Parts: sequence; C-alpha cells; structure tokens
Amino acid sequence: MLLQKNYYQPGTWKKIETDSNYDLGERGYQALKKFLPVIKDIAFENILHLGIGRAKTEINYLLKYFPKIKTYLLNDICPSVIDEVMEYTKKQFPKTNFLKEASDIEKKSAIKQLRKKLTGPTLIALLNNTAIFSNSLMDKYLLQTMKKNDYFLFTGEMYHRDMFKSYQTKAVLDWLSNSIPGIETDEINFIYDDNDLCLKILCRNKTLFTSYKPKTIEQLRERMTTSGFEEIALRYYKNLHFYCVLYQVKK
Repeated sequence: MLLQKNYYQPGTWKKIETDSNYDLGERGYQALKKFLPVIKDIAFENILHLGIGRAKTEINYLLKYFPKIKTYLLNDICPSVIDEVMEYTKKQFPKTNFLKEASDIEKKSAIKQLRKKLTGPTLIALLNNTAIFSNSLMDKYLLQTMKKNDYFLFTGEMYHRDMFKSYQTKAVLDWLSNSIPGIETDEINFIYDDNDLCLKILCRNKTLFTSYKPKTIEQLRERMTTSGFEEIALRYYKNLHFYCVLYQVKK
C-alpha cells in the first residue's frame, strides 16, 4: 500500500471512481447486491464496516437488507473520507446510530479496539478492499477480534486477464505519479505475483501497491480454512469476476 500522504488526499478516490474506464467499483457493487439476499436471514445487531472508502452505495445496500441494526461503525484510515460518508449516511438513515473511527486496521489490535465499541453480535464487513487483504496478517487480526456469534463479510475481485485495466486508467496513473515525486507514469509497471496471489504495482523496483486476487475459489478457501474461518455462504459471479463470502470463526 502506498504510504505517501497524496494517497489519502480528499478527492483522490472520487477522481478514480468517476473515470469512465474504471469499473472495479461498479462490479463490486453489483456482486454485493446479488449476494445480500443470500444472507438476509442471518442475525446480528451491529455492522463494523472496515476500510469504507467512499462506500455510500454499499451502505445503502446493507441497510436495505439489515435495517434494524443497533449501531453502524464506519472505519477508514482517512478522517475526511469518514466525515464525507458520515454526513451522507446520517441524512439518508436518520434512525440508524452511526459511529466513526479513523484508524489503520493493518496495525495489530486496531480491529479489536474497534470491536470493543460494539456490544452484541456484529457483522464485520470488508468490501471490495483487497488491498488491505493482501496483508496476510489480516486473517489473524480478524480471528482475534471475532466473537462466537460474529460474522465476517468479505468481497473481492478474482484474478482475470483484464484485471489490470481498472488500475491502468488515467486517474490511477495520475494518483500514483503524484504520490511519488519525480516519477513518470511510464515508469509504473503492473505484475501478478503467484507467490502471494497479488496484483502489484511497481516503480523503480519498489512495490507501491498490492491487492489480493486469488486465481481460483479453491485458493481463497484454502487460505481462509487454514486460518481458522468457517464458510457460511459463498458465491462467485463469473461475469463480474467477483466473489462474496460470509464467514464465522471455526467452531
């Protein structure tokens, strides 16, 4: 993941998402929309939404199927992003109790501290944010956090031959070049690493960005089962190149 401050500047992701050649977000929305009816009967009291980005559409979908939750906690590393989403959601869902917390969930115990703010069974959601899940420690952090009746909802893009296109748009290339002084867009390279199943963006032999993209559902299942998760429901939407899966801690 890029660490330079430009990565978190307000407006960065709005430019990317509104680029006509960037369709990763829209495919993620459509996959989630298809999957939520599959899990609509699960019971929980809160939603802990990790790494929300500009997740207004996802929040709309979640609250459509789970309107009676007690608390919805919004998390992102960027405070301005949370403030923007919070302002929108409070207007759209005035009866829902929203909390917000800016923190880096890739740090040890960060998710556990967020979970402590909620009482009762909780749905922990990480939606279309596989950059975070390229960190293999996330499995451990989640398992240390989840309680017996909690769920983990995870969605992400699978490996496919056209997956680089959304990352090679002008908006993404501009973001990358602006984040690292002195580089040109033609110095940026895109590869897939079979060792950790990640798409990687490189420049001058340094990794700028990684995103977990398994080649098969079996690879995803092997990772999660080995880590200690129990699969409750899974769907792979081949036309969207997206999977959606619901887990609990293995009993």
